[in-house]
Formats: sequence, C-alpha cells, structure tokens
Amino acid sequence: MTPISNPSGSTVRPVEGTSFDAARVPNTSHAAGQPPRSVDLAPRGGPADASMRPRAALPSLSRQVSSQGDEIREEAAEVRQATVATQGRGPTLGDLFAPERRQEATAQLVHSALPNGGAVMKRLKDRAARQRPSTNAEKWHALRNGKPKPLDGNRRMAFEALIHADVMALAETGQIDFSAAAATMRAAVMDGTLGHGILEPDRQLLLEVLDLTRERSPTLEELLAPERGQDATARKERVQLVHSALPNGGKVMERLKDRAARQRPSTVAEKCHAFRNEKPKPLDGERRNAFDELILADVMDLAETGKMDFWVAAATMHAAVVEGTLGHGILAPDRQLLLERLDVMARHVANCYESKNLKVTSDTLPAFTDIQVVEKPTMLGSGVLNNVFAVKLRNPDGNVFDGVFKPLSRTDESWAAEATGIPEDDPQTAMRNIATRSYAEELGFDVIVNTQLALIDTGSCGPELGLIMERARGKLAFDTNANVLTRPDVCAEVTKLQLLDHLTAQGDRHSDNYFINIQPNCRAKVMGIDNDQCFGKNVTDPAGIQQVKDDPKRDGFRGTGLPPVVDTEMEHAINRLTERDIRWMLGNKLSEAEIEAAISRHKGVKNHIAQLRSAGWVIEPEQWDQEDVLRRLNAKNSYVGRERVVDLRWQAECRGNIFSVPHRMDVAKPVPDEVRSEPIPRKNIW
Repeated sequence: MTPISNPSGSTVRPVEGTSFDAARVPNTSHAAGQPPRSVDLAPRGGPADASMRPRAALPSLSRQVSSQGDEIREEAAEVRQATVATQGRGPTLGDLFAPERRQEATAQLVHSALPNGGAVMKRLKDRAARQRPSTNAEKWHALRNGKPKPLDGNRRMAFEALIHADVMALAETGQIDFSAAAATMRAAVMDGTLGHGILEPDRQLLLEVLDLTRERSPTLEELLAPERGQDATARKERVQLVHSALPNGGKVMERLKDRAARQRPSTVAEKCHAFRNEKPKPLDGERRNAFDELILADVMDLAETGKMDFWVAAATMHAAVVEGTLGHGILAPDRQLLLERLDVMARHVANCYESKNLKVTSDTLPAFTDIQVVEKPTMLGSGVLNNVFAVKLRNPDGNVFDGVFKPLSRTDESWAAEATGIPEDDPQTAMRNIATRSYAEELGFDVIVNTQLALIDTGSCGPELGLIMERARGKLAFDTNANVLTRPDVCAEVTKLQLLDHLTAQGDRHSDNYFINIQPNCRAKVMGIDNDQCFGKNVTDPAGIQQVKDDPKRDGFRGTGLPPVVDTEMEHAINRLTERDIRWMLGNKLSEAEIEAAISRHKGVKNHIAQLRSAGWVIEPEQWDQEDVLRRLNAKNSYVGRERVVDLRWQAECRGNIFSVPHRMDVAKPVPDEVRSEPIPRKNIW
C-alpha cells in the first residue's frame, strides 16, 4: 500500500476499504527541522506494514495520541461501513443529512395535521397518566376513572376509529393517499415525533393498527379523493350537502343520540327517559337490521339530494362522520359500527376491483355509473364467457349515446387466451382492452372502439364492473359485401387494424369482431371490438396469430399472415415508435414478460415493412385502388382477402356456384378455386 502525502508534508497510510485515510493522522508534534513522521493507529494486535512505521516511536508521542486513537478507530469503522453501503464512494453531504431532513419534513407535516398529537395521542396520554400519575390532578383523575383497561373489544374499535380519523386528517393536510398517510404516521411514531409518554403496550398496538391500515385496500372515498379534491372548498360543499340532505343528522343520528342520552343522561328529562327505557343494548340481531335500514334510508336521501351514486353517497356520509360533520355526542362503539356499515356500502367499488384483481389507475376508474344510465340495460347477446348488454348513457357533455356494456369475467378459458399465454385465472381483460386502445392512439390508427370502465347495475346481482364501448356502427365484416371490400379506403383501414393486431398479438380477430361502416360522407370507418385476447407473453413473432389448418397449436387462432402491402403513413407510424414508447404505454397495464413480447413483435413488424420497402410494396395512401395491390390481398395474408373469400363463397352457394363476381373492372369471372374449397362459416350472433 502506497503512502499518501498531504499538504503539510506528513505521510498518511490509507485504510483498506475506505476512499480516504481515516486510520493514520499526521504527526504535528515533531521538532522543528526534523522530517515529518506518521503515526500508525492500526487496531491493537492487527497487522502493520513495517516499512510504514516510524523509525523511533517516542513514548510521549504515543501517550499524546493514545486518547485519540480509540475515537479515530471508531470513526474509521463507521466510514468503512458507510463505504460498503454506498459501493465504494464516500458519503456526500446529502447522504449525511437525508435522514434528518426526512424526519424533519415528517415532523412538520404531522404537527400541522395533528396538533397536540391528534385524537389518538390524547387518548393514549390519558391512559398513561392514569397508569402512572405524577401530579395531584393525575392522581385524582386515576382514582376517579380507575386504571386503564386493555384496548380490546369495543375499546379496540373506538381506538381504531380514532386512528382512522387522524390518518384521514394527515392525508388531507399532506395531499397524500390514505396508505401513505398511515405509513407517515407510523414513521412519526417510530422516530419519536409521536408517542412520547405513552404506555409501551399501547405504542405497540398503535404501530400494529397503523400497519394494518397501511396495507388494507382503499375505500371509495380514497379512490375518488384525487378526482374530487380534498381542499377546504370541497369539504365545505360536502358539509352543506349533508346538512341539506340530512337535517338534524338524519334518522341514524336521531337513533344514536337517543342511545347516548340513555347511556349518559345529563338532564332530568333524559334521566327519566333512561329510567323508562333502560340502558341501550348492543346493536345486534334485530336491532342491527333496523340500524342498517336507517343507514340505508339516510344514504338514499343523500344520494337523491346530491344526484350521486349510492356508494358515493355512502362514502360522503362516511367522510362526514370521520371529520365530525356528523356523529357529535354519540357513543364511541355506535360511531365505530356506523363507520363500518358505511364503509361496507362505500367499498362496493373497491370490492369489485379486488374481485377482478384490477389495479386502480386513472385509466381504470369508472367513467360511467348508474347515474349516467338513461335506459335500463337490455341483453344484447351472450358470449362464451359472459353476457353483453345494450345501454343508453349520457356523456359528460349531456349527449346520449348507445353503448355496449360487457361485465368483466374473473377467468378466461378460451383457446386463444391459453395459446397466447394469458393466465386463465387472472386474464386482466380490462387492462388488455385499455392497452390496445392506447396502442392504437399512439399509432394514430383510429380502428378500435373507445373502451372505458363502467360500474352499472344490469339487474342481476347489483352493480358490476365492466367494459363500456360506444356501439359500433355499420355492418359486421362477416356481413359486408365483397364489393365493399374492394374499396381502397376499406382496404387501407382494415390493413391498419390488421397491423395493430400483429403488434398486440390479437389472436381472436374473426369477422364478427370488427365493423365496417360507410359514413354519410362516403368515407369508410373500421372499428375493432372485443379486444380481450391479446398481449399474450407467448407470442413474440407478429405472424404468430395466423391460423394454420391441421396444426393443433395454430388452428384456434383467427388471424392471418402479415399484410403484403402497406402505405407510407403506416410505415412512418410504426417506425417512429420506440421501445421506450412501448414501455411507457404498457408499463402500468401489463406484466414485464408481456411488454418484452410486445417489443419483440414490434421489431418483427418493422423488419417486415423494411422487406416490403425493398420489394417496392410500400405504397402511397392514394394508391390503394391499384389493381395489382388488390390482387395481393388474399385469404392467407389479409383480413380483406379473407372476408372477400367468405362472402364470395356465400354468394356462390346461394347462386349455384356460377355468377358474375362484382369487380372494379366490371368483368364477369368464375368463382376462384380457393372460394370453392372454403366451407361456409356459420353466422354468429354477437
């Protein structure tokens, strides 16, 4: 090891594992004119490099530095540990002060949101004062109220209600979600910002409840908090709404205040009332049912007054009880039971997400609920996995549109899903539909019906979480005449849909899964529906969705080979897309394996387009009407060719196999051989 000379001329020997010398210090006590010396402060008994020791170790010098040796060795050990933790670099100023800054920020937030520690600390400090009284007032208080009892049963419920209220206050003040607020409060208890002078069992219970609170699923109130806002104006509006809908607190508050008056009568009238009606009994059995009916009536009144959904009204009433707008002067167990029952009602949305294992994101929040339903949903059709409903909905702008509602299924047992690698017991259908829509928008391919989440009651078992789509106009591709399938704009739009399917590994794009509409302006509009069975992790080749007859591994697919011709707009849209773009689009929707497969398919499509460019089959958008372009679109490599074959075969069967085929050149032609060999498919009802 080579000594290092510092500016004073003394020699410093580096300590192994550190980025600077902390084990040797310069000898500043040498006599004038003598060469500087270095002092070996290696731990006693440790190895030392003889070449680096001073030639003469003076006893006085050793005594002089011996008092500093232990401190320096301790500092060196700390530096070594910090160096290992930071992978060989010395700690920066930010590293040294980061914990203090985080603790200071947490302390400021907690003190501003919870003055004097909040309701929980007030309760726990009172328990500590009764357990260990130090002043005469505390001794008298302990004598009058007795020693604190364990926080179980009703006391545990009341304790959790106080914690919930404090966490909500912290979340609103800090503009953070409920789980983050619970984690912040727990950190404050751990670092001592909260919790001074409370009993150790109470402190442990507080940490335990905060852990459970942090890990639980969010309530509807918390889900809607970012959208509705939690500022003073929103709270004021909520208070006004509750007071207008529930004068004097509503039927529930009337019942609970009566119970409180009988439990703790203060006036002569209340004492007489309590004597005549006895103490309140627990709210269970028939009393519990009657209590639930009162809650239901109040929530319905609030929903009607505020023009909101039932579960939103339940969440609003829950928040009013937590923040004190409702609930003054009632018994703590009754208050906790009220919160629990309201939470059950308000958590319906969260339960729907949990049952489908669906992440709550800005893309998956319900865009439509029963409030926007204009006409009751009616059965439109029945698929293999679930039913489909027709429903009239009102947009935020007030316009009414025809929608299609498809409740989400928890499983997907279809052949295509299994073959492409979609988990049967967790298909994530909503995410796959949303991801497909995002991909189409990124490419600029307007060929996928707009798909959002909705929570609608179809009349079976309460509101269901499902996909809502604007009903596609036009005809199913299956029902489209072959003459329409020769239009250049139809060929271009259907090819965009086909390219998107190759990119997303859509394994079930049969002719009943997209519509072709010739609009009043004579432009063709193509809309793909049912984008459930896509983005499987097993399909890395974009041509892997092609149906291959007599191959058990490919026969169930409903796709074709890659298109034999594309235009320059399609080429540009796909080539400008980067791996980073794909990860950004799909990162919060799909698994890592599914994203990697999507990246691989994109590379495959780019390579295919490069080959078409070399072969001269990347055309201009206005060249789709060329005869040689249409000839290349056959049943093996394009949806257009496949659907033309099906329609021509159908017409041939109806006309005795000999007829004039509608053609751009208006020339009568016999039915092609590939048409004669194709079986007539059975029409499906969607």
